Amino acid sequence: MSRLWAVLWLTCLGLGLGCGPSKEELRSRAEAKALHAELAQEKQYNEDLKLRMQMTQARNKVLVDLVQGLTSDAEHPAEASDRNAAPGAAHSSLQALDKDLEALATSVQHSKHDMQALRAQREALQTELEQAKRTIEASRVEEAEATARVQAFRALLGQLAVMIEHGDLDVRVVRNQMVLHLPESVLFRSNDARVTKAGAALLDRVAEVLKAVDHREFQIAGHTDHLPIRYGAFRDNWQLSAARALRVMLYLEKCGVAAQRLSASAYADTQPIADEATPEGRQKNRRIEIVLLPNLEELPDLSRLAELLHKPEPAAN
Repeated sequence: MSRLWAVLWLTCLGLGLGCGPSKEELRSRAEAKALHAELAQEKQYNEDLKLRMQMTQARNKVLVDLVQGLTSDAEHPAEASDRNAAPGAAHSSLQALDKDLEALATSVQHSKHDMQALRAQREALQTELEQAKRTIEASRVEEAEATARVQAFRALLGQLAVMIEHGDLDVRVVRNQMVLHLPESVLFRSNDARVTKAGAALLDRVAEVLKAVDHREFQIAGHTDHLPIRYGAFRDNWQLSAARALRVMLYLEKCGVAAQRLSASAYADTQPIADEATPEGRQKNRRIEIVLLPNLEELPDLSRLAELLHKPEPAAN
């Protein structure tokens, strides 16, 4: 069973999945925490600024009252005799207070600008926070879907365990896809595309497993070694790999795998997995692969790309 557990580990590793939170989710959580802290700091600064505004307005009112009183004293010096305020002194005081009022007006204007900047910053931070929340939620959904896929693949591996242990097939992760490798020596004779009795028995068992896999399509891929064909019914390795893939696909359909979930492809000797310089390597390269294709929801969203492809080119200057 050590080989099976190694395959399980390889599958999880190839799929790039783990049990804990993803790096994207951890990064989004950190960003959200930082945004919360910035919002709290901005709120406190906003409260401080409001207090400054209130103090400035109160001081402004006192100064205005004082200016009005001094102006009245300057216009009616006789009435201001009980306050011992000479017109010249009142005029000087009035000029000084005018400067203070101008400074206060400038300070109030700056405070208003600061308030506007803080409001804009708060709106931007709120937008970033909402985006972080959406990113975290999307990461959770994606992680849940990935976990479900891993569980389905583990169940599939469990059903294939006996065949894997007997060496009848191998399971690999290729380009983030689960691939079943069936050796040519079990399925076919040399330079022949007719399934042998041993190959039929193996495909019967494989078909029973594939029928139990929901919402998944399978591509049957034929591969050969690089040695040219010198005899037989096939002109070259392309024809041989295509005929074998098609024959296996039709056999699986006969065993009950839905036709709309099956497709066939041929690669000849273009995708070797072992050294072609040795007989052992060439034997490994002669194989049939059953590739579990990704579902549509697992593929990236290319809607934006489609829009760009149909977008008219700008007119030349």
